[in-house]
Amino acid sequence: MLLTTSVVVGAIAPPFGRLQSPPPDGNQFFESKIRPVLVAECYSCHSASSKPLMGGLRLDTKQGVLSGGVLGPSIVSGKPENSLILKALSWSDPKLQMPPKGKLSDSQIADFASWIKMGAPDPRVTNSGPKKLTGLTVEQGRKHWSFLPLQPVNAPTLKPNKWVHNDIDKYVLAKLTTVKLQPNSAASKVSLIRRAYFDLIGLPPTPEEIDAFIRDKSPSAYSRIIDKLLADSRYGERWARHWLDLARFAESHGYEQDYDRPNAFHYRDFLIEAFNSDIPYNTFVKWQLAGDEYEPDSPLALQATGFLAAGTHATQITKSQVEKERYDELDDMLSTSSSVFLGLTVGCARCH
Repeated sequence: MLLTTSVVVGAIAPPFGRLQSPPPDGNQFFESKIRPVLVAECYSCHSASSKPLMGGLRLDTKQGVLSGGVLGPSIVSGKPENSLILKALSWSDPKLQMPPKGKLSDSQIADFASWIKMGAPDPRVTNSGPKKLTGLTVEQGRKHWSFLPLQPVNAPTLKPNKWVHNDIDKYVLAKLTTVKLQPNSAASKVSLIRRAYFDLIGLPPTPEEIDAFIRDKSPSAYSRIIDKLLADSRYGERWARHWLDLARFAESHGYEQDYDRPNAFHYRDFLIEAFNSDIPYNTFVKWQLAGDEYEPDSPLALQATGFLAAGTHATQITKSQVEKERYDELDDMLSTSSSVFLGLTVGCARCH
């Protein structure tokens, strides 16, 4: 009985704590009639492994049943007709129907009624309390550091140190100092050039490039290597790959048929060009979400909108599945956009 946020929460409450000892056959009735249904129909949303715990209600422990959820008591001891859980299981209220994927059989509902009537015996023993609903208020959320506007900050003030060359070094050294560690010695020029090449273009430098870098004694030798690699077309190929992963890019539709997408490469090529031409990030985002609206005459902007359609797509569906598949695709667009551009998941919005 996957009690949704509205139902789940209020599920089972303190009255249990005042119940008298169950009749001798009560525990057996629970084990044979009630627990199997809870495991099969409820635990996926109402147990310690549920992420999130729907409605704040745990049904995998006796204590969870005793404490109930956010809607308050769902069982009135000895009175199934007054118990919220029976109302949900019987689907008598259009707004309170559990489990949402399908109504239990009449015999199963009758078993729950009998269980409540006999005092809801539950032999499960646990010392773990129910999970509590926790979170921030709207105002607290607005003050969370990740949602605050960027502000200028001053790098830590340190004593003169030859190891420090820029503000980033100051932050690193300040942290090392607090944990009483010393920075490593400088890497060799061979290590530096190899790291730069692998990081920026994904390929090692040639022996000739290594020798030339070692012979270059100027202070700007390393900076010139970085500039050279950033201007290399392979830089875009290397770093576009990471964004393709975020955008769930594939060159086929997925699912059983998994047909090829002959035009998928247009989006990949947009990303490579975007990195190599250093497109401003705000443009990079807008074009992927609505390039056809912002720049309808720009081929590159149109290519960028491939982001929205990069997810899986069912190619063989029945007429009754058309609407569901469309909403699945819209959900995929929304969830990917929010996680990629906002660093937040909004998957709950689909049902809530």
